Amino acid sequence: MKKIKLLMLADLRSTHTKKWADVLSKSGLEVHLFGFTKAFEKFENVVIHEGNVENVTAASGEGSFKKGSYLLELKRLKKVIRAVNPDIVHSHYASSYGLLGALSGQHPFIVSVWGLDVFSFPRRSPIHRKLFKYTLSKADTIFSTSRFMAEETKKYTSKNIIITPFGVDLNIFQPVGKENRDVLRIGNIKGVSPNYGQEYLIRAFASVSNDLPEKRLELIICGDGVDLESMKSLSKSLGIEEKVNFTGYVMNEKVHEVHKTLDIEVYPSLLESFGVSAVEALACGNPVIVSRVGGLQYLFKDGEAGFIVSAKEVSPITEKLKELILDPVLLNRMSLAARKTAEEEYDINKNADVMIAEYQRLMGK
Repeated sequence: MKKIKLLMLADLRSTHTKKWADVLSKSGLEVHLFGFTKAFEKFENVVIHEGNVENVTAASGEGSFKKGSYLLELKRLKKVIRAVNPDIVHSHYASSYGLLGALSGQHPFIVSVWGLDVFSFPRRSPIHRKLFKYTLSKADTIFSTSRFMAEETKKYTSKNIIITPFGVDLNIFQPVGKENRDVLRIGNIKGVSPNYGQEYLIRAFASVSNDLPEKRLELIICGDGVDLESMKSLSKSLGIEEKVNFTGYVMNEKVHEVHKTLDIEVYPSLLESFGVSAVEALACGNPVIVSRVGGLQYLFKDGEAGFIVSAKEVSPITEKLKELILDPVLLNRMSLAARKTAEEEYDINKNADVMIAEYQRLMGK
């Protein structure tokens, strides 16, 4: 079969872009990657077509990137298309790279929706809504990283949407032996901001620590963000400062190592289109407690690989943490179920196979 020549339009600074490009390249595709900015990551066996646009928000391609710059990028894209002559053009993020791909007039053309491009961009004004619908109308296929996001996207198109989750490399994210640990570690690996609800986790952890003084517990908060200092102050005011470790930002290549040090992970987000950190936790065999919001509530079945609780509440998190801490059998059962869920649903190689099958179908039409 002919080797597929793929042109991806995507944020060169996104870890998700890197994961998709790398796995598709390893699957035997000739991958070209077009972006507005310089690439910060190292890509293996991927041809990079960098841009020089600055002050662009990481995913949306917005910020100071307006009008004239967009026309220049379209001109550059068409030049790349002529040089590469791709079999497939695949835009990741509908409100920026998707619109650019739609304007290129190239087919087959695929759009992957990621999050804010669906939930925020089309709601800004009637013009934004029309641009979003225009992009979807030009797509031969639409991918979504979650069922939740797919349902939102269906408000703007009648086309079928294929689910392609942000999977993980199960050879890197995998369980390690935890039998001899004398401290039970509860963790959260996200940007520290109001949207991700670390306040509710810290308050729940304080409650659990007070109620179970005989247990050796530690809370690991990984990430940087606008709420970091206030969360440190909160921990101090609750008297758990010595039990909470704020690690700061963790490099992407080190994230799997952090997951492996944890026993339970909690993601009490107020807004979440998918939940990559929670999926990484599942792959490492860590039971997960998540909010009943966005894509998080669809990652696993409640009570199997973890628990799904109400958002903006402390007591449900406290209750579920106690259940896991006090019942080693339950903790072990959920750990095994977590890994099984990741193997069945979030193996990035299987997710890539879904993409490749659709590429082949479109090429055969």
